[in-house]
Amino acid sequence: MENIYNRAVREPLAVDRTHLANERTLLAYIRTSFAMIGLGAFILHLENSEYSLVLGLAALAIALMLLTAGIIRYNYYHKRINIEKYIIEQERHIGYLADK
Repeated sequence: MENIYNRAVREPLAVDRTHLANERTLLAYIRTSFAMIGLGAFILHLENSEYSLVLGLAALAIALMLLTAGIIRYNYYHKRINIEKYIIEQERHIGYLADK
């Protein structure tokens, strides 16, 4: 049987690392959407043609979709990670009480 102390230390740290990874992923979505916004603005100001207008607006729409998807994904996984953290804490308390 695994030492309860090792598990009690490892699992909360794993949850913290998972939270940090989730935040890094959100920042990557934000960074990518800002790059798409810049690309869309550049294309819109590049030349005044029908194609540049369509491409520029498409890039801006993609940027908005990326940002929305990133925020939705972050919130979804944030809730799942917190549920897992709660379960781990409950198991730790039950294990602690069982050892006494």
